[in-house]
Amino acid sequence: MDALDIAKYFTVVIGGDDVQNKKPHPEPLLLVAEKLSLAPAELLFVGDSRNDIQAAKAAGCCSVGLTYGYNYGEPLALSEPDYLFDQFNELLPALGLPHSETQELKHD
Repeated sequence: MDALDIAKYFTVVIGGDDVQNKKPHPEPLLLVAEKLSLAPAELLFVGDSRNDIQAAKAAGCCSVGLTYGYNYGEPLALSEPDYLFDQFNELLPALGLPHSETQELKHD
């Protein structure tokens, strides 16, 4: 994240070593919600595999599936995410968030 200069856009980063149970268990997402002092239903979890979508559902989060991941050779649509996109750049416009070069994302 530092090499790409994108760390400034993330308040919390959770890795596999931060939790005992890995996805599709909801523990990683519940930890993020806790660290942000949010209810899981206030999170939007973006993933590219069935484990990501299953974890979001188990945690009570809204899920976004991106179809370009490996996903064990299965179409991600079979996991029934709340939203499904082929490209990451489809996400922000769908959510009504700034997304063009003329609309800058705000960060602290």
